[in-house]
Amino acid sequence: MNRTGQWGEPGTSVGDAGLPHLDMFDPAGSDGVRTQVAALHHDGHWVAHSDLWPIVIAYDDVKALWGDARFATIGASLLEAQGITSGPLYDRSMRNLLSLEGEAHRRIRRLVSPAFTPRSVAGLRPAMRTYLERKLEHFGPIGHFELMHDIAEEYPIVIIAGIVGAPPDEWHRFSAWAEAIMKQFSFNLAVDLPEIEAALDDMEAYIAELIEARRAEPADHLLSMLVAAEDDGDRLSNRELLDLVIGLLLAGTDTTRNQLGLGMMWFARNPDQWDRLATDPGSIAPAVEEVVRFDPTASGTIRVALEDVTHRGVTFPAGSMVYLLAAGANHDPDVVTCPHAFDVSADRGSFTPLTFGTGRHYCLGANLARAELQEAFGALAPRLRNLRLDGDPVLKPFMSIYGPSELRLAFDPA
Repeated sequence: MNRTGQWGEPGTSVGDAGLPHLDMFDPAGSDGVRTQVAALHHDGHWVAHSDLWPIVIAYDDVKALWGDARFATIGASLLEAQGITSGPLYDRSMRNLLSLEGEAHRRIRRLVSPAFTPRSVAGLRPAMRTYLERKLEHFGPIGHFELMHDIAEEYPIVIIAGIVGAPPDEWHRFSAWAEAIMKQFSFNLAVDLPEIEAALDDMEAYIAELIEARRAEPADHLLSMLVAAEDDGDRLSNRELLDLVIGLLLAGTDTTRNQLGLGMMWFARNPDQWDRLATDPGSIAPAVEEVVRFDPTASGTIRVALEDVTHRGVTFPAGSMVYLLAAGANHDPDVVTCPHAFDVSADRGSFTPLTFGTGRHYCLGANLARAELQEAFGALAPRLRNLRLDGDPVLKPFMSIYGPSELRLAFDPA
C-alpha cells in the first residue's frame, strides 16, 4: 500500500482492514503521538486504528472527510457511548452549534459571524494589551512565573468576560465553570456528570441575567451585537442565544489558555525562535500559525458516518465514529515542508493548518484566538529575555483539551 493507493480490497470495512495501531493515550502526550504519526506517515499510512476509533492522519484525507456531508458532528454520541441518554448535558449537546448540521447550522452562523470578523475582533486588542502590560509590570522585575496560573488561566477569560459585558473581576467564576464543564470530554462522566451539570446551571443563570441587561440597555460589545443580530427579519431566540453565548465562553477560554501555554513551552524549548519574535515584530503572525500547527490544544474532531462511506478503499460503516487528527495532518510530509521542526521562520508556502477545522464547521472564534495569541507573544517576547523552562512542564492528557497544567518559566528580570 502507498499513500496514493488503497488499503485492502475496495469496500473493506475499517474494522477488518488490518490497520496499524496508534496509541492516543501515549504517556508522552503529544510528543509520543507525533512520533507515532511520523512513523505511520513514513510508512505510507493515511489511517490507523486506536483503542477507541479509526484515526485519519493524512492531511488531504482529514480535510476531505471533515468536509464530507456524509459525516456529521458527534452531537450526543460521545455521551451515549458513556450511558448518558438524557438530562441537561445531553440536551445541550444536541443543541450545540457544533452539533447542528444543514440549514440550522448555516442559519446560526449567518446571524453571528459578523461579530467575529477580523475587524470586529480588532476592537478587542487594546483590552488584551492592557491586561498583558499590567501583568508584565508585576512579573517583569521578578524574573519568573508559573504561566498557567499567573497569566494564561485568566487572560482569555477576562477578554471573553469583557465581550459579554461581565465584570472582569468575576473571571474566577467563568474559569471554574469552564474547568468543570469541559470535563465532559474526559471520558469520566460516571464521576463528573453532577459537577458538570451544576456548573451548566449556574453559568446559564448568570448569562441569562446578562442577556436581559443587554436587551434593556445595549452596550458596545459582542453580547449586544448577538442580541441584536438579525438577517432579513430572522433573529436568535432566547434559547439559541443562551446556548451560543455559553458555547463561545467555553470554547474561548479553555482552548486559548492551553494553546498559549503550549506555545510558550515550545518557545522556551527553542530560545532562538523566541529571540526572533523579540527582534522582528513581523514574525508574530507567522509564529501563531506555527504554534497552532505544531502542537494544537484541540488535536482534532470526531465525526459520525451517516451512511456507509467508502474512502480510498476503506468503508466506514453507518453509525461508526472516526477521529480526524488535525495534529497529525499538520505534520504530513506530503503537504508541509520540514513538518517536524518548530520553526516560525519556515516558508510553508500556501499550507494552512487544520487546527481550526475546515469547511462548514471552521472555528467561529478563530480570528479571536489568533488575535489573543498574537497580542500575547507580541507583548511577552520583547520583555521576557533569555526565556527558559524553570522545571519540567506538567501536561494534561492528550485526549482532552491538551496543554500544560503547570508551566514554570524563568527569564532575565527587566
